Amino acid sequence: MSSRGSWARSASRVHSRWLTPLLTRGRAGRWIRLAATHLPLVVLVSGTLAGVASGTPLVAPLALILLFFHYMRLLMYGIDVQDDLVPPDLPLWTYLSVFFSPATIDSWPIGVSIAQGYSYQTDRFLSRHKNELVLRGLALFGIGLAYMALGPFVILELIELVQRLGVQAYPSMPHLLYRHLGSHDAATSTVLVTSLLHHVQWIFTVGGVFHFNVGMWRLLGYDVDPYMRFPLLATNMVTLWSRLTFHWRDVLVRGFYYPTFLRLFGRPLWLRTGIAALVAAGLANWLWAHLTESLAVEGMSTATFVKVLWMWPYFFFLAGGIAIAQVWMTWRGRRRRPWTFDRWIVTDVLAAYATAQFYGMIHIFYFAPFMDTGAPGDAWLLFLRGFGLG
Repeated sequence: MSSRGSWARSASRVHSRWLTPLLTRGRAGRWIRLAATHLPLVVLVSGTLAGVASGTPLVAPLALILLFFHYMRLLMYGIDVQDDLVPPDLPLWTYLSVFFSPATIDSWPIGVSIAQGYSYQTDRFLSRHKNELVLRGLALFGIGLAYMALGPFVILELIELVQRLGVQAYPSMPHLLYRHLGSHDAATSTVLVTSLLHHVQWIFTVGGVFHFNVGMWRLLGYDVDPYMRFPLLATNMVTLWSRLTFHWRDVLVRGFYYPTFLRLFGRPLWLRTGIAALVAAGLANWLWAHLTESLAVEGMSTATFVKVLWMWPYFFFLAGGIAIAQVWMTWRGRRRRPWTFDRWIVTDVLAAYATAQFYGMIHIFYFAPFMDTGAPGDAWLLFLRGFGLG
């Protein structure tokens, strides 16, 4: 027992006296942080190139996949250290509880970004009475169960409703692409209704899992924020991004938005805001997240690499929509709280519909590269058909 305690004290001493200063001070620390941030991307792309050279695609071992799925916790820890949110004398074993917590088990592979970093978990552990936390967790369990049980029924009823109105509709975007990608015979109403139904179905299906994940965290004593907060009420892309993926947005904001925004100090505010949104929601979300996840799970092959690269229009429109909305909100400011019951409530309804419709339609580019039918340009034709063009 004494040897174990001695080893733990030695490891903590190395962590506090050597590792932390190395990561936070000087040019060397800056380069180490940069290399560590992009390590998953570098390793997986290098593995893909090695597979091309050898003629045999490489498959990432399960241990590496698990590490990369939780790698953002290391990223958030580094950000916490930079922001002086981690005590300098923090024992190593106390920090490792961020990874060893049983609550992290249910967050793989969906919802891995829930409760990232040291400061978030520490601030929310037993921050409420434990009985209240349990009740709040059980409440999210109930919501998640309702989402997953009622979601398919609601989608089927909506499909039957619109078909009785003479509109052909499909339950998800892959169904639409399988039937119409390359055939050029999809009606505008079909594209609009299906993309909207896909957005609703995703909320029901994945949202149910997210609520179960957060509910588990709460049962284990962590007052974690919900992953979703009524995303269909979002009136622009900025609020949609926050309401739809709260924890993943927090990773991108702290890891990429703020560093880009601060690096552009001295430039016009609207320019700093727009470029930071493009970097975080576009480049980082596309290459740092989706490319690494696809290469780790589906295999380090050129086919997977190319397919993810062909998804660029989705991330372009997503980041562009968020950047435009962010610049507009920065320039105009808030003049009215959305969903206030006044004469402008109709504009909230129209804005919420336009936001959900746009977000659903850009998923054409998200799924099209993985379909066996059609050519790359056919996705653009189907997207334009949603606007009555093409």
